[in-house]
Amino acid sequence: FGCNRFGKCEVPPGLGPVVSVSTGYLHTCAVGADDQLVCFGHNLEEQCQVPADVGPVLAVSAGYSHTCAVEAGGRLTCFGSNKNGRCDVPVDLGP
Repeated sequence: FGCNRFGKCEVPPGLGPVVSVSTGYLHTCAVGADDQLVCFGHNLEEQCQVPADVGPVLAVSAGYSHTCAVEAGGRLTCFGSNKNGRCDVPVDLGP
C-alpha cells in the first residue's frame, strides 16, 4: 500500500509468505519464506534484476536505485546503479 509509482506496491502473484521486505525509491524487494529474493517496481537501473548466482538470502536492503542482499553463506551482493561505487563490495569484506 502507499504510493504505487512504477508498480513498487504491486506484489507479484505467487510470491507466497515473506520474511523480510525493503523498499527503495521506486522499487521493493522481498525475501520469501523459501529464502529467495524477489524485487519489483521501477527497474531502470536494474535494481530489480536479481543476479542469477544469488543463493538463499538472509537480509535485503533496497537503496535509491540499487539493492544489497546478504546471502546465507555471508556474502554481500549488490546490484543496480553503481553510481559513486555503491555496488562495489570490498573484496576483503569477509562474511
